[in-house]
Amino acid sequence: MGRAYYYFAATLPMLDFDGPPPLGMEAFLQSAERMLSAGDYRQVLSAVTSTSLFAPIAFLRAWQEFELHLRNEQVASRAADLHKDPQDFIRGDKGYEPRVHQAVAAAAKAEHPLAGERIFDRLRWQQLDEMLLGHYFDLEFLIAYAVKLQILERYHKISGDRGREIFSSYKEALVGEKLSHVYKDFEKAT
Repeated sequence: MGRAYYYFAATLPMLDFDGPPPLGMEAFLQSAERMLSAGDYRQVLSAVTSTSLFAPIAFLRAWQEFELHLRNEQVASRAADLHKDPQDFIRGDKGYEPRVHQAVAAAAKAEHPLAGERIFDRLRWQQLDEMLLGHYFDLEFLIAYAVKLQILERYHKISGDRGREIFSSYKEALVGEKLSHVYKDFEKAT
């Protein structure tokens, strides 16, 4: 059993998948660096920055294996859509878990890519909740908190003014590019 961080964990605001992030990742990591041992802080930081399957603690390894499994299932689905061999793109063992397979199928049918991503992130959130059974004030709780906060912060950035700005610039560039091709084709035809 690892070290318990009662005070730090108890001071963290609740996270809601459908709500805004109650604090930023940078603020969380600054507090974590002050409140955790150096080794435990590195584990929390690794949870949001690394995809290595060689984490020294079982909880983090299990999380990273789930993430790899989800990504492999996505890759296999996309490869099949492109009539390519999925084995050329899969990292490690693909495995099979019905709920992951169902989530990938549902995301492929989603109205738009962001709706598909929300399906994946809701599955990630559920997986973390399941992994957290029996963990309340320990390092595992803080690792899951960091990953969940990262998910919320990503959606906050996408839905904010800056996200709309970036989307608009991409949209204008794509529309401009397509229109320039149409115009060139029109010139060639006349």
